[in-house]
Amino acid sequence: MLSRTERLTTADFKKRPVRQVPFRFGTVKFLPISGSRAAVVVSKKVCPTAPARNRLRRRVYSALRPLIRTGVLRKTIVVYPNRAAAEAAFSELQAALETATGSPR
Repeated sequence: MLSRTERLTTADFKKRPVRQVPFRFGTVKFLPISGSRAAVVVSKKVCPTAPARNRLRRRVYSALRPLIRTGVLRKTIVVYPNRAAAEAAFSELQAALETATGSPR
């Protein structure tokens, strides 16, 4: 889980995304909000059980956390992972997220 200042609020989700970038393990939507914040949305179609959804959400947050805390990610994003993200190696997921968000390694 990210800290409160790094998470999106309900009002933030109502804003239209500026840009949408598909990547190997899902989609990243960029919101028109200043600051580096993130959210992860996992649907029941991707992972039918709650423990699997929570596990995938935690993995994506773990991949995003260093990008946000080091200041590399300077955008507000929402990540929608797909089924392939659940079986992917963590290093592959992290590299794909870095590329999709435009963050240099």
